[in-house]
Amino acid sequence: MPNPGEILTVDLESTRLFGWEKRKSDKVIDALIKAIERGADIPPVRVYAERDDLFLAASIHPSNEGSLSPDGGHHRAIAHYIAGAPLPVKILQGENCVRYTPIPINDIEIVDDNGELAAKQRRDPNYR
Repeated sequence: MPNPGEILTVDLESTRLFGWEKRKSDKVIDALIKAIERGADIPPVRVYAERDDLFLAASIHPSNEGSLSPDGGHHRAIAHYIAGAPLPVKILQGENCVRYTPIPINDIEIVDDNGELAAKQRRDPNYR
């Protein structure tokens, strides 16, 4: 079992990864795939380990790690899955995580962007 705070790289072909959001933006995922292919440094997705082979996407709130909004890393996880690239993850303690009904990352629907990429780019001028 991985230790809290540990940063690992996981192979999504052999690791079961679950999120909670049912749909994610096609343009955001496409932008992330291009970044992965360019070798960009993409931050680890915060997860908690339920078992050795099962990681659940974690929602981060102000009480842990200083984030002001939830960040499940769904776009990053899906982009790594599609690109066939290992996903960097940071293991969190289970009591710090909000758990939702799990959805396998490969079952999350990729939908029309509806302006999500542009909104991310407005918030962060470095977002490509």
